[in-house]
Amino acid sequence: GTGRSQRTLYVVSAPPSNPLVGVDWAVAAIGNSLPVPGSPPMTATFRADGSVVGSGGCNSYRAAYQQNGDLITISPISVGQQACAPDVMAQEQAFLSALQSAATFQASGSQLTIRDSAGGVVLNMVALVATPL
Repeated sequence: GTGRSQRTLYVVSAPPSNPLVGVDWAVAAIGNSLPVPGSPPMTATFRADGSVVGSGGCNSYRAAYQQNGDLITISPISVGQQACAPDVMAQEQAFLSALQSAATFQASGSQLTIRDSAGGVVLNMVALVATPL
C-alpha cells in the first residue's frame, strides 16, 4: 500500500485543468459587500472557448478570459445598456469592475474566490446547481 487515497470527482464536460468551466457561478459577495437584498442574481459562466458570459443583475455581459493554473485575466467587458434601479446598477458596475480586476482564483467545491493583483478578495461566488433533466 502506498497510502494514496483515491478520490472520485464527478465533473461534467470540463477538463480538470480549468475548474471554472462547466459551472454557472453566482455572486455571494463583492469584496465585503453582500448583494442588494432582492436584487437579481449576478452570474458568470466561463466557457471552454475562452469566453465568459453572464448577468450583472441588470444587463447581460460578455468578455474573453485567459486562465492558466490559478491565474486569470479578463478582457474588457462588453455590457448591455438597459437601465435598472440605481442600487442594482451600482452593484452591477461594482461586480463588473471586480471581475475585470481578477488576477487569481481559487475554486474549491462549490466556492469560487477571485482576487485582484494585490491579493485582495474582490469576488466570492458559489456554484449554481443545475437541476438534472
